[in-house]
Order: sequence, then C-alpha cells, then structure tokens
Amino acid sequence: MAAEADEESLYRAGDLLAAQLVRAVAPFQLRTATTTETREAILRLRHAVVVEHGWAEAASMPDGQEHDPFDDEALHLGAWDGETLAGTIRLVFPQPGRLLPTEEAYGVRIPPHGRVVDASRIAIDRHYRSATHQLLMALSAQSWLEMRARGYQELAATATEDIVALVQDLGFSTEILGLAQWYCGELRVPFRFDMLATIRGLVAQWGGATPATTEDGA
Repeated sequence: MAAEADEESLYRAGDLLAAQLVRAVAPFQLRTATTTETREAILRLRHAVVVEHGWAEAASMPDGQEHDPFDDEALHLGAWDGETLAGTIRLVFPQPGRLLPTEEAYGVRIPPHGRVVDASRIAIDRHYRSATHQLLMALSAQSWLEMRARGYQELAATATEDIVALVQDLGFSTEILGLAQWYCGELRVPFRFDMLATIRGLVAQWGGATPATTEDGA
C-alpha cells in the first residue's frame, strides 16, 4: 500500500510538471482534433513532414494527407499558433483483441498488456522547430495528461536510435523492446518509457521550473 501511494504521489508530481510544460508554450494552444477540419490539418502536416524527410514519396499519398488504419480511432493532439498548426502527436489507446501499432509492426507484445498507450506520428512544422525542443516537450506533456485522464500511465513508441538518444538526453528513461527494422521510412527501434524513472528524473532536473522559452515557441 505504501509503495502504491508513493507511486501515485510521483504520478501527481508528473501531472503538475506536465501542466507547467504546456503552460510554458503559451500562447500556443494544445488541443485534440475534434472536427474534420482540424483532423485533416493534422494529416496534412504529417504528410508535409514525411515528404520533407524522405520517408515516403508525395505520389504515394495523392490526397495530400498521411494516414493509416489506426487513425480512425486514435486521439490526435495538435499545437496551434492561432489558426496555424505547429505540431502534432497521435495516441492509440489499447483495445481488446487489437494490437498497438508498435506491436503489429514489430511482432512484440508490450507489458502490461492492455495498459499501454502507443505514441506515434510526431510532426513539428519546420518553422516551429528549435534546439530546445520545447514544443515537442509540450506535446509529450499534454499526451501524458490525456493518458492520465483516461486512467493510463504506460507509454510505448518507435524511433530511430538517434531520436531515442535525444529523448534520453531530454530526461526520459526508456527500455528498448527489440531490434531496429525498417518502419515508416527509416530504421526504427520499438521502446517503452519507464514513466516512474522519467518523472523522477524530470522533476529532479527541473524542479518547479521549465526550460526557457524560445522565440518560435518550439
């Protein structure tokens, strides 16, 4: 019981830090896509980033949108600068009888089964990127708050080894789940976050402060 109370106390500290990270990017607004227009804006930004990085040819996405079968039931988060979409991330929540995107692509099963959320399709408009990655941190923080609101606190994803190293440098604790393979246009590895260790590290690193904002807010 004491251990569970300590964990929940740490999770609440993570909630407070996540809320600070979201506030730090004001006047950007982080919100879920609830209309056809906002959802299509997110898919168009994903398309632009995929083509920019050479992960796929524009001709393979003739509607100007990047999407897959998981999008229909996913939660799509966007960071908005007024009417302009600056960044996005997708969350796929577990469903009975259905694999997560990472599980399906890599042939793995991510414990604890039925309790893991899959984060993917992170895209930041090139005009809003910066060395501090603050907009990425804010999207990650809002993802945490959305997960917690739905009773989840376990997270998995895929990324290149360079991006995993960047995520670790930003203070996230990760566990690699398998070998790198070609996925979404690059060699990527599946991994999960150790959220308790991550929160401990982030709280120790930043305390009650958040990284300094940048001109572009990202």
